[in-house]
Amino acid sequence: MVRQNNLWRENIGTKTDQEQRELVYFTSKSNIENLQLRYSDLKKQLRFISEQSKKNLKIARSQLSDFTIKSELDGLIYSVLKQKGEMVNPQSAVAMIGNADKYVIDLKVDEYDITKVKVGQEVIIRLDSYQDQVFEGKISTILPIMNERTRSFIVEAEFQNKPPVLYPNLSLEANIIINRKQNVLTIPASYLKSGNKVILSDGSEINVKKGVTDYKIVEIVSGLDTSSQIILSK
Repeated sequence: MVRQNNLWRENIGTKTDQEQRELVYFTSKSNIENLQLRYSDLKKQLRFISEQSKKNLKIARSQLSDFTIKSELDGLIYSVLKQKGEMVNPQSAVAMIGNADKYVIDLKVDEYDITKVKVGQEVIIRLDSYQDQVFEGKISTILPIMNERTRSFIVEAEFQNKPPVLYPNLSLEANIIINRKQNVLTIPASYLKSGNKVILSDGSEINVKKGVTDYKIVEIVSGLDTSSQIILSK
């Protein structure tokens, strides 16, 4: 364009050539400006699409994690409560998980005895799975609400010497030590008949006075001594 104007000032060429060159110049300039605008718009558009894609990816990842079941604690899965394809919701339990290194012993204590139980008391435990062994524990928690149907309280204890293998819901019998006595006379509970009677070796029956008892052992306060011989009733 500048060159054409210089030629025209020197009377070289025609006015038409000069006007055509001007038209081409301004047309080209306008095209460049339009292309620059389109380029700027495309950059903005791509930036918007990129940001939107990043947000969509973040949302998709968040939604994907909603379908991945994660436990808030480490532990062993003891039971899966849902089948594949079964509908679940945030309120439904999917599995049972627990700490395999720590078991809590649930004991039911009658309302007449609950006032004698204190946290920290020793517990003698017999498990059906370990019939010939005795394990020790300690009371850790006393739940203060009574079960009105059974008229009993739940007392929790922890093992002091744990069995080598344990599973949830094993049956057990436990004695909470609320007092200790030295040099007491005891007999197997199976030798005691109804009415607090025992059978001597000669076949006669006598009444005895019981002390502390559990499902296996009975303390005899009076009626027998260490020389007495008793037999199991048929």
